[in-house]
Amino acid sequence: MVECEMCGSPSILKAKVEGVGLNVCKSCSKYGEIEISYHPPLSKNYLKEEEPPMKLIDSFSKVLIKIRQNLGLTQEEFAKSLNERESIIAKWEKGNITPDLRTVRKLEKIIGTKLLEKDKTDSEINNSGSSSDELTLGDFIRVRKRQQSYTPEVTPPLAVNKFP
Repeated sequence: MVECEMCGSPSILKAKVEGVGLNVCKSCSKYGEIEISYHPPLSKNYLKEEEPPMKLIDSFSKVLIKIRQNLGLTQEEFAKSLNERESIIAKWEKGNITPDLRTVRKLEKIIGTKLLEKDKTDSEINNSGSSSDELTLGDFIRVRKRQQSYTPEVTPPLAVNKFP
């Protein structure tokens, strides 16, 4: 938001104060002549919902090659249709580099195939249940507490007379 250049509060007016154009608030506008009244544009970010993190599918390069070949295009022709360099397409197909999110979305529209998948965040991985056999620090602490709370009664060994 634009601040008043005189007092620092939010400003909504443009005024000429002593010959200088300033952004001023309503109370400071009395020191000059109001030129125009405006409202700062609202940010469009409030309309956008936060998208889940997305990642490129693991077989991206293979899928790209297959689709390009099914379309009967060379790398050069495919690059021209995407407005990319041929060397970039070759690197995508080799798996040396991956395109940015915007380019992948453009590719999805042109090709008609999903190339992005939802990326699991750390919290989703932890909530999905531990199907692996790996011990976590929490598991270790639980096992340790269980061992400390379990103290088996130790009975003295029976006296056995070895000599008759």
